[in-house]
Formats: sequence, structure tokens, C-alpha cells
Amino acid sequence: MDRMQNGFWSGTMATSAMTLVMLLGKLDQPEALPPAKLTDDLVPEVLTPADSNRRTDLTMLAHFGFGVSLAAAYALMNGRTQEKNLGVSLAKGTAFGLAVWATSYLGWIPALGLRPDAHKLPRDTNWLMVAAHAVWGATLGLANHSLRVSGNIQLDGQNG
Repeated sequence: MDRMQNGFWSGTMATSAMTLVMLLGKLDQPEALPPAKLTDDLVPEVLTPADSNRRTDLTMLAHFGFGVSLAAAYALMNGRTQEKNLGVSLAKGTAFGLAVWATSYLGWIPALGLRPDAHKLPRDTNWLMVAAHAVWGATLGLANHSLRVSGNIQLDGQNG
């Protein structure tokens, strides 16, 4: 499996795990989570209050697109080192996920004026997003490692 394929599939797995954490954590939160708010900010002209299905579709498309794109970057950067230790892959992935959170919620999102920085988010929302990014990164590290080591054999029985 080449690095781009690895990035796509490990990113899909990681973003799915992250989304599940966000959905479960949102059960007791009354307002929309940051990915939905960012989608509303970036494409308000195509959404109306009655367009909940379209809003959900656009939010999920943007959320998965961003997660998979960053996972592809991770796979490309990480492909140069063939890490044999699963624990190291888990730690590297988790660190990458937390770095994505920090550069997003403390960096480019507030710098572009899209949303306030993480310090101004409700504490519960902030911790949920940190946890979701840690899960995304951990899943990314594990999936990237597993697919790199034996993905073709595990998925389709091919050795190459």
C-alpha cells in the first residue's frame, strides 16, 4: 500500500473514531460543535436554518476532508521512518493529533477570524475537542502503522 493510500484509509478510520467521540461527548451540550460552526461561517450563503440535512452533509464532508487531508500529510511525513514499535506509532500519532488541535484552535482558526481561540470556548467543548483530537491522532498512528506493516495482506490478501 503506498503512502497516499495509507493516508486516505488511516485518515478515514481516524476521523470516524474522532467523530464518534465528538457525537458521544455532545450528547449533553446544547450548541453545535466547532466543525459545524466553522462550516456555517465558511459557507453561510448555501445554508438556511431549514437546511439541517445540507448543513450536516457539508459539515461531515468538510470534517472528513480536513481529517483525511492531514492524515495523508502525516502518512507522507511518517513514511520515511518505518517504525517497528506500535507504542511509538501510537505516541507519534497522538502527538500529531494534539498538534493539529493546537495549530487549529490556537492558531489559524482565530488568526483568520473564523472563531475565537480555544481559551474562549466553553470548557466542556474545549476538553471534548482536545480529547477528540487525541483519539484522532492515536487512531491515525495505529492505523498508519498497521496498514504500513501489513495492510495489503490484511485487507486483500496481496503481498505487494
